[in-house]
Amino acid sequence: MSDLTGSRQKIRHPGPPAAQRQQFVRGEVRSFKVSLPAGAMLMAALTAALQDLQGETAFVHIDGLALRSGQHVLPAHSPDAQHVAWYSETHRMGACRFVHGTVVLGRKDDQWFSHCHALWETAQGSQGLGHVLCAEACIDQPWEAEIHVFFGGGLRVSFDAETNFSLLRPYADATPPRQTNALLLTLQPHEDVRSAINAVCAKLAIQEASIMGVGSLIGAVFAQGPAMRAAISEMLLLPGAEVSQGRCSALPVACVDPEAVIYQGDLLLGQGPVLITCELLLRVSL
Repeated sequence: MSDLTGSRQKIRHPGPPAAQRQQFVRGEVRSFKVSLPAGAMLMAALTAALQDLQGETAFVHIDGLALRSGQHVLPAHSPDAQHVAWYSETHRMGACRFVHGTVVLGRKDDQWFSHCHALWETAQGSQGLGHVLCAEACIDQPWEAEIHVFFGGGLRVSFDAETNFSLLRPYADATPPRQTNALLLTLQPHEDVRSAINAVCAKLAIQEASIMGVGSLIGAVFAQGPAMRAAISEMLLLPGAEVSQGRCSALPVACVDPEAVIYQGDLLLGQGPVLITCELLLRVSL
């Protein structure tokens, strides 16, 4: 794949490149409505619901959810040569409402693990975007969430030698699901997000699908609006990301750089290389 953004000149990871650049597993997604109580921490409420549904991996849109309080971190440059990027100090969010957000839930050893990126708005009308700490996010009002639970496999944290991070990676169960209507997909650094989706859909003959997920990018160029030039960022897919006629026809994203500047737009082909990882759920139209 061509490297149109010069991402390898901007970012060099400490470990050897992984042989498998795109990891995926096919399975079944079932969607459920679950009630999250006021005063509960988001992580505890979501994982309790997921456990009741007998699932180990899920993607949850949190658009519209109000918080009493919360904390987040921004992307930051690494303080040493062990990683190419790190996290900022923790920032308080205060009372706010998510405009868009996605929580990815998986497992790390015997514990639950979450990866959440979100765009929110405060009562004063200002916006923020970052990596939300779900264990510290207090739900303000009772809220009904739609949780998309993956069966036939899932996401587990494993060590990635290329980035020197422990990251969510897909696995398949020994017993296949009754039907396959979904795909879990994770991407290695420098993989262009839109190109990788096209390649996997061609390989698996996926014609139509909706896409949700989170990740990080080494710069980004959009169909309209200013490009993000920073080589370190956090990113989430926005509603409307989809595959049509076998190709990624729309990939709207929001991303934030280390200076807390927010960018949004339809990510162009060849102009959105992965920084650390990208975790995607493709819900296939049967």
